[in-house]
Amino acid sequence: MEFLSVTAVRYRTGDLVGKGLALVSLAPIFLIAQLAALVAVRRDWPTLVLLLGQLLNDQLNGLVKHQVRQPRPLDCELESYGMPSNHAQFMGFLLSFTGLYLCWRCACSRLEKAFWATGTAGLTVLVCISRVYLLYHTTEQVLVGLGLGFLAGAGWFLAFTFHLESLGAAAAASWVGRALLLKDHSRVRNVAVFEWESLQQLRATSGGPASIGGGQGFEASGNELPRQQRRRRRPAGSAT
Repeated sequence: MEFLSVTAVRYRTGDLVGKGLALVSLAPIFLIAQLAALVAVRRDWPTLVLLLGQLLNDQLNGLVKHQVRQPRPLDCELESYGMPSNHAQFMGFLLSFTGLYLCWRCACSRLEKAFWATGTAGLTVLVCISRVYLLYHTTEQVLVGLGLGFLAGAGWFLAFTFHLESLGAAAAASWVGRALLLKDHSRVRNVAVFEWESLQQLRATSGGPASIGGGQGFEASGNELPRQQRRRRRPAGSAT
């Protein structure tokens, strides 16, 4: 057997399919890291809610595993319980939550919705196949994990829609939210279009393209523009 460094996902020597599926099996790790990075950079309330949901979903998986106590396949070197599959449950949650969000909350085009939904569904299928192919789980463990994650994701989306969404504005307005620059895009139907239009408005009101970038842009407008205005408004003959 061979192992991918750091992650220790095993596959048979010379098995190119197994190697590819071993890489695919790492998708939940990459996705949770990406999600955490998005929260840190964008500081958006819906993204934070999704991350919190996945963390709770992981805790649910551990709770169910210790209640069921079903071992993994005999050829698996891991000693932890295998029912349900954590990887499959993660992907089921992601597929359910993002799918419902795309259908009911996002105003992007049908082509964009189909692209993201198909991509997420395809990746979910590949991750599930990888867990069985690499002998980390039985088919039953993967299917139960996928179903549990799907139900948890749908439930979390309903909780977001009817309860957590209303907390976004309050969280952003709190002193913690102001300190962290937390944004609430819950009611923005298309964040990409909203941000683009906001940038265009800022470009127009801040003096055009020449005022953006190169140290004279909108990032410094909060300090530089008022000083420039004060200089223009200074009476003639005043000290400089």
